[in-house]
Amino acid sequence: MKITFTKYVLAAIAISIGITLKAQTALLKYNFDEGTGTTIASTGTLSTALSLTATSPVWSTNLPGGTTGYSLDFGTNVGKFVAESSTPIEGLKGLSSFTIAGWINNRKTDEGGGGNRIVSWINNGGDGVDLVYHSNGSLQIAVNQWPDVGTPLSSADVITTDPDAGVDNWVFFAVTYNSGEAMVRFYIGNSQNEATLDTETAYDRGVTGQNIGKLAFGHFNDATRNDASDRMLRGLLDNIAIFNSDLSVTDIVTIQNGGSLSSIPVTGISVSPATEMVYVGAITHLTATLSPSNATNQTVTWSSSNSSIASVNSGGIVTGVSAGTATITATTQDGTYTASSSITVDTNPDPNAHTIELVLNGDGWGWVWSFEYYNGTSWTKIDHNDASISYFSFGANGNNHESNTTGAFAKFWFSGTGIRLYGEKHDYGGTGKIYIDGVYKQDVSFNAASGEWNIVIYEFYT
Repeated sequence: MKITFTKYVLAAIAISIGITLKAQTALLKYNFDEGTGTTIASTGTLSTALSLTATSPVWSTNLPGGTTGYSLDFGTNVGKFVAESSTPIEGLKGLSSFTIAGWINNRKTDEGGGGNRIVSWINNGGDGVDLVYHSNGSLQIAVNQWPDVGTPLSSADVITTDPDAGVDNWVFFAVTYNSGEAMVRFYIGNSQNEATLDTETAYDRGVTGQNIGKLAFGHFNDATRNDASDRMLRGLLDNIAIFNSDLSVTDIVTIQNGGSLSSIPVTGISVSPATEMVYVGAITHLTATLSPSNATNQTVTWSSSNSSIASVNSGGIVTGVSAGTATITATTQDGTYTASSSITVDTNPDPNAHTIELVLNGDGWGWVWSFEYYNGTSWTKIDHNDASISYFSFGANGNNHESNTTGAFAKFWFSGTGIRLYGEKHDYGGTGKIYIDGVYKQDVSFNAASGEWNIVIYEFYT
């Protein structure tokens, strides 16, 4: 079936940090329709512009069939040529799922080490995302690591090559990632055929990390580009899209056909826990959940009925200020729905009563086996399943609770003068922050080259 396309280039990114815009709506849109100059404006929710390097890429009227406007042609002579943001984009951090889609017209099969970059916001092999082309006509993607052996691939020969970049050489692609489902899917189409599923691969690297690089099209960003000019795409790009969820094939075809996705309204909100006690100077975390979960606008604001008793920040972290009771309220931007939690703040009656809290950074997995506290004469170990431990976004798994979610936390109240956190370490482990009585102490690591189980991750004495 012949498909008629309208001009579009989308780059939409989900944000899964404190306050979010999480839905099937483009956060960044780059239409490539300027046709002149070195700046590409974003018409999406985020207004971050991209800048073109001098001399290349150049504006081109070579477009997928049926479209109008311009595309970007990177040529076939390698160099440090790129379309790039001036700084890392906050909205690309902490993504639990996303879709990257667009059009590519490849002109040369020559490949730099690790592949030629299509869309990338990776920080020199660390946090971020890297989508590349390989000389066998395949695509490969990686999250928070280089796209080396073991990261998901499309089939070979799905990206065709034509030195003349003929209009029939344009290929539409879409790549979806869902850390909760632990799955990557590649979809392929063209000007005559709607996109269909090509491959799906089990893959879980958690959410995209916090220490990402700049967004770049057609090459590495400047964290790596100066030492790897041969990793440039040899061809043209148009209609690039990155959404904040793993889109269905129906939505992907809608994007391929130049359409936009419908807005999904908010219908309600809840806050957990509904009641909580916190000591003066300590913190606790509240979580807002919107209905439906895929509502387009998930922006939430937090407020306190009495900030002299309990204050709250933009991420729902509550701090006890003075003894008393306050109501913390979350309000949706869409529909102004509200939900609240009653916070009781108390002075600490026991000088040896403390809290320890582990908050994951979202750059890999973290594990809680147990907490062990010292009462002045002996140690008492509390198993990870004990009801005295409060968890958010951690799940029980045999001998431990585990998570790879940004902001996931484990909190334990104890009375004593010493505390130990036991966990495990692996090469896919991440890092987390330790708070004692609400005060940040240090970051801890769950990462090691080989597996280590039931080991002390953190130890503290008051």
